[in-house]
Amino acid sequence: MKALSRLLETLSRGDTLWILGDLFEFWAGRGQETLPDHAPTLEALRRTSDRGIRLAFLPGNRDFLLDAGTLSTFGIERIADRESVVTLEGRRIYLAHGDFLCPNDKAYLRTAAVLRNPATLALIRALPFSVTCRLALRYRTHSEAKRAKPTAPGLYDLSEEMLADIAGRLGVDDLVIGHVHKPVDRPVAGSRAVLHILDPWEEDGKAPYLELSDGVFRRGAV
Repeated sequence: MKALSRLLETLSRGDTLWILGDLFEFWAGRGQETLPDHAPTLEALRRTSDRGIRLAFLPGNRDFLLDAGTLSTFGIERIADRESVVTLEGRRIYLAHGDFLCPNDKAYLRTAAVLRNPATLALIRALPFSVTCRLALRYRTHSEAKRAKPTAPGLYDLSEEMLADIAGRLGVDDLVIGHVHKPVDRPVAGSRAVLHILDPWEEDGKAPYLELSDGVFRRGAV
């Protein structure tokens, strides 16, 4: 929360803050916005929106249940369910959390396909929040335990073929991705596009960000 507050304080009227998912460790559905661990974050974002700053959100693998209605209550716009292409300062930019661009993590992709199925989503949203919260916490614990174990090389790597396909098919200048926590700025093989992977955030650490200014991407931290 402290890191986010510092970042929000640097923004000025007319700016846009693009949030590419995993704003929260998990999101179990409506009702979570009232919890003590989450309400302050959302209220800080609401105050930022009230200052004339646009807040644009794409869901990640941890908070895909954070729906447009809840977000709009706090002045946040859910711009897409998975990916979006925007034009900013003369650059055509692809935005995504990027979890679906790691094809080697087959177990996760199978689980994600089930969880994001419309029928599953309807069932989850029909359950009491107390139930979905317990289920989300159990899944999060399982996921953290899995990540703590040694993994095969490249399990969480982005697919170069998928990146090149996106760059060519959509004609973008840049791809901005989160999820993999390996910050880099490099060309996408076989295309003119540049890949930008966002820095991970550590609790109560510095708040790293990627800024587009005068048509150039720059990294910083507050």
